[in-house]
Amino acid sequence: MAFKHILVYVDNDAECAERLSYTTELVALFDARMVGLYARRLLTMPSYAAVHIPAPVLADYDEISGGLAGEAQALFDQAARAGNVSGEWSPLTGYLPDAIARATCCSDLLVLPQTAGNQADLNETHSTDSTLLKAATPVLIVPYAGRFQPPAKHVIVAWNNSREAGRAVRGALPLLHRAQRITVLSIAGPGQEEIIGADLGAYLAHHDLNVEVKQMPAGDCSASDALLSFVADEGGDLIVMGGYGRSRFMETVLGGTTREILEHMTAPVFMAH
Repeated sequence: MAFKHILVYVDNDAECAERLSYTTELVALFDARMVGLYARRLLTMPSYAAVHIPAPVLADYDEISGGLAGEAQALFDQAARAGNVSGEWSPLTGYLPDAIARATCCSDLLVLPQTAGNQADLNETHSTDSTLLKAATPVLIVPYAGRFQPPAKHVIVAWNNSREAGRAVRGALPLLHRAQRITVLSIAGPGQEEIIGADLGAYLAHHDLNVEVKQMPAGDCSASDALLSFVADEGGDLIVMGGYGRSRFMETVLGGTTREILEHMTAPVFMAH
């Protein structure tokens, strides 16, 4: 069981080199093919305003946009050579969320950067959380701070017995088989006594994986804070979890584990919706 076709979103941010380094190591681990997805920055404005922009200004912007695309491709090619992996450059066209979704239909995994909800979207038109909702594959989100190296030694599976969490675990099996330690963690609600991770522990045992099943109360903090605190205390270097068990709108209004993890993650997060 392995990933053989891995997509990585490439941009012009300072953190992109670290994301590419992580991805090339992952690609080498599974002897996979790496595909770099890039969306060229386009000048978007109402048509009535565009007609008043002088042609030389538009030409200058197109030249700048092309230069940024060339720099991103050079960075991708350099990472592929340094990692001695097979790489393919794939410019995206059309509406970005749909373009990424189409690319994931024939792939095993998509590597994305962390973007907080209050930060600029990817390419100013798209964000990591909306990509998660549209992607046909699981996504692996790399934090913008820190240095991480696959395979993860200690994987924390955040388990809430949901469809999304189940999809994430099944998608992450190639990584779980390469981990030295796996902890299935559930955050208990008030008055909850049943260990909901027991069934998952048995399932993973059928895949010849040794796991430790734990359940802890959230206490006075949120489930996301309890999870991140556990990850820090136990030295977890990969979180596996479902994403957006309820709508993104509801999480925006009421708060939610997915949004909080995406904003405050301290280790790579493997998610599926």
